[in-house]
Amino acid sequence: MHGFSLSIPQLSALGSAWSPALLFAGGSPGFWAGGFDPARGRLFQSQTGTAASAAGQTVGLALDISQGATLGANLAPASLTAAGWVFANVSGNAARTASTLHFENLIDRNNLVINSGVSWPLGAAIEVRATLSGSGLGRTVGLTGAGGTDVLHSFTLTGSPVEYVARFGNRTAGTGFGFGFYGYDATPVDFTVHAVSVRQIAGRHAIQATALSRPTLTLAGGRYHLYDDGNDTLDVALPAGTYSRAWVDNLGAITVERGIAIAATENVLRATRLCDVLYVQGSLPAGDEASLRAYWQGRFP
Repeated sequence: MHGFSLSIPQLSALGSAWSPALLFAGGSPGFWAGGFDPARGRLFQSQTGTAASAAGQTVGLALDISQGATLGANLAPASLTAAGWVFANVSGNAARTASTLHFENLIDRNNLVINSGVSWPLGAAIEVRATLSGSGLGRTVGLTGAGGTDVLHSFTLTGSPVEYVARFGNRTAGTGFGFGFYGYDATPVDFTVHAVSVRQIAGRHAIQATALSRPTLTLAGGRYHLYDDGNDTLDVALPAGTYSRAWVDNLGAITVERGIAIAATENVLRATRLCDVLYVQGSLPAGDEASLRAYWQGRFP
């Protein structure tokens, strides 16, 4: 199973304790990373959704938890025979019913199923789930993603049903979304796809599509942080406006700035070694600043 368990701070679990989540009550726009511990399942090595699970790996997608990272409605059509789903580049035999897609003798990447009717805003993050079963022991299938980018997840079909989960970010605005399943080598494979869901993850997520411009997940002094070598960026698409931004570095130093005009995208790597970062629209009240400082001092003493 290719899945990641997202850990999101919930107000109910915090009791009466103050949380930065309160700054975004009512859907106020902004961004909150919530720290960079890979155990929380919110970091990925690239926008194509391979988990960043250990120090030394780069980070190309960091999920925003300011809106809870909740999943939206399933955007896959109720019937897989609906308009917008097409077979392309057929190399073997393919058949579909309202609930299943079945492929026989699928070779290489020559047979895709595309839903061209869905598009995503810049910075969206998407979760795709499906259940696959197949007779191709040792064969792999995969997924293509937003903007025509290969997600490049793969796994082995053993004859038992496999739940497939992929999360990835969209680095360009206005692109159609297409995903497909395909054989990953020259040996034919047979498999069936069912229980498909495509859902947007709430929030405005930080993305870097260029490998050499991604920060490195680092562990030092018991603290996970993102290390910027001076040429890295993680960009978040925010609504135009004036924001307050705050961050804490690996030494526990906290910086708060107000009156930051943002026109479109913002690089959230505010420190060379970043432990957490937050953007909230408007001027951060003095009382909330004091609470934020106390919150981070408790987490990063």
